[in-house]
Amino acid sequence: LAALLKDLKHKDYKVRLKAAEDIGRRGPAAEPAAEALCAAMLDPAGKVATAAHLSLEAARPDLFKPVTTLMVDKE
Repeated sequence: LAALLKDLKHKDYKVRLKAAEDIGRRGPAAEPAAEALCAAMLDPAGKVATAAHLSLEAARPDLFKPVTTLMVDKE
């Protein structure tokens, strides 16, 4: 998980995208990545932000709805 968290900050959006997707595949085991996924939801690459959002749902379903509400209200 540590390597994936590092990759979420990589300069190449494709690396960040793969990291976000891979974190989501871990499901609840990725719970420690929740804060990093929330930060990645602000990624300038839309695909990365979307992947982070979906991965948050897998890792921390309890946070998904409130964070989604915040993101929608932000816009």
